[in-house]
Amino acid sequence: MIGANLGGTHACTEVLIDSAHKTISSGFELFTVIVRCIGVGFPLAFLFFEGNCIFDVLLSFLTNIRNRVKSLKPKFFFTDKYMGQIHAIKNSYYITPSICMWHMKRAVRTKVLSLQREGKARLNDAEYMKLQALLTSRYCLHPIFCRGFSITEIRE
Repeated sequence: MIGANLGGTHACTEVLIDSAHKTISSGFELFTVIVRCIGVGFPLAFLFFEGNCIFDVLLSFLTNIRNRVKSLKPKFFFTDKYMGQIHAIKNSYYITPSICMWHMKRAVRTKVLSLQREGKARLNDAEYMKLQALLTSRYCLHPIFCRGFSITEIRE
């Protein structure tokens, strides 16, 4: 893990945690915490994990980072939709994380395509536009991570 003087006198306010879920053949999960400080983004910490109590391990991991890296004061903490990560962030940094736009777009696209395959839904262009407007108006868009998206991206 990078030292406690991360960012010097500048607080690092943007954090992302993600995992290589089910991509490592040994059965371990790799979690990476990435921060953006003074205009530069880089990995702060890694966690290799094997087991079932992921919330407890992530909570300990993130609390350790919080205690050791005093300049890390996240206003934005991005994650995927994995509840273990969301609850660990809430309990270690006392903020509600945001689902990153990429994960949100993928989840919506997957659900829409699934409903269309099953014949349960058909969305025309106007309905896709409403969906896009709903996502972007209700989502905390951070200008560094999200630059908007188009309806064609949802359909892909």
